[in-house]
Amino acid sequence: MEEITDNNTQIAKKIDRCELLKMSSWLVENLQGRLSRPRFIVQDTDPVKLQYYRVLIQAVQTHNTILRDEELDDIKTRMALIEATLEGRK
Repeated sequence: MEEITDNNTQIAKKIDRCELLKMSSWLVENLQGRLSRPRFIVQDTDPVKLQYYRVLIQAVQTHNTILRDEELDDIKTRMALIEATLEGRK
């Protein structure tokens, strides 16, 4: 993720649905690769790794919800404009 810095303030670049899909695909592939081996071996780092995976999942879900809300607001705005245009034609 790229960061934009200005006057010591860091603002993360907006992530789109494509980037979210890449993140979740990476997570699924990583977990699947680990679980699909003939024998699952627990590693010392697994508990910490799982906590980070959970945080990543929550972040992706939250970000997706925000993107969906933005898209719905855009659709509402466009619908209002269309309705106003149709009303003007009457």
